[in-house]
Amino acid sequence: MMAIFENSLQGIALLDTKGRILKLNPAFARTLGRTADDLVGKFLFSMIPVANDSSDIQGVLNGQKDTTAATKGFMREDGSEVWIDMVFNMLRDESGKPQCTMVTTQDVTKKVHLEAELKESEERFLKILNVLPQFVSYTDKDLVYRFVNRTYEEFFDTPAADILGRKLPDVIG
Repeated sequence: MMAIFENSLQGIALLDTKGRILKLNPAFARTLGRTADDLVGKFLFSMIPVANDSSDIQGVLNGQKDTTAATKGFMREDGSEVWIDMVFNMLRDESGKPQCTMVTTQDVTKKVHLEAELKESEERFLKILNVLPQFVSYTDKDLVYRFVNRTYEEFFDTPAADILGRKLPDVIG
């Protein structure tokens, strides 16, 4: 069983009821860019910037919930940021009393950065579409509006919110 813990590609750590790291595997330490010796005894949340709310995890740590999942940004010792998908599971003794929390982790930094880049690209594209003097709209296969630009809104004197989700014939007759 210890071989699975030590050799897992997923980060695994055990936390006490206050969020202090009791034990961790090498993958967990590697993800955070630290050594196991640096992390044991530290509060997991001390590495999460204040902008990341951790209240959802507190319920598992104090035994009110059995499990929760979260994506959080952490600061590595070198100052770089890493985004981690985490699943927290409360481990209880035979009587049901909370003993510790097991957290499994996966580095999703690339995914988070790609999603941010995609969002920026979409915003730039929408800005371009909204300054064009031509009508631009998109309807799906059922002729339901999914996008209209500002020129379209102005011509029909109808806000996009009142057009989107409606069928083409219902808007233009």
